Amino acid sequence: MNKPFRYFLFAFFALTVLSCNRGLNPADSVVNIPLPTDTTGTTTHLTGISGLVTFRGTFPPADSLLELRAVALYRKYPLDSLVYAFANGQAFFSDTLPFHADTASYIIYKNLTPGVPVTPHEYGYIVIAQRYGADYFSDWRAVGVYSLSGNDSLPSSVTVLKDSVIGGVNMTVDYDHLPPQ
Repeated sequence: MNKPFRYFLFAFFALTVLSCNRGLNPADSVVNIPLPTDTTGTTTHLTGISGLVTFRGTFPPADSLLELRAVALYRKYPLDSLVYAFANGQAFFSDTLPFHADTASYIIYKNLTPGVPVTPHEYGYIVIAQRYGADYFSDWRAVGVYSLSGNDSLPSSVTVLKDSVIGGVNMTVDYDHLPPQ
């Protein structure tokens, strides 16, 4: 092998190794969510779930995409009756997700009621929920489901422990193929 070719191979492999700092898993390096602080500015310990949402398909019209959030529920409830789960402290929400993005990171660490943190528990139904109408408690539908099998009708559960955020709970929203409600 001639010297110029060796130098080329060395440079190619060196650049390849230097540019792959975290392997092929983008979820490990995408989540950049500011942690909450208390009144003194100290970062608080979180209990919750985080992940990356990938969006595909044709986005719904603006008049039917009023809100988009990650939601963790103790068990599968019809999303048009979130009031029951919410009132009983069994539903926790992320902040609003962007509407027209390729991907978005999320973290679920609180209830919508200020000061109510996620409780350590097994969450059996984790979804991306879309509010499509004016009624805040009934106009929701699941547009993405956390499922390790890839089958949206078989949701996967996540057990959350105190003072830990379970990462890598990634979901895909395919607006052209919505999950069963």
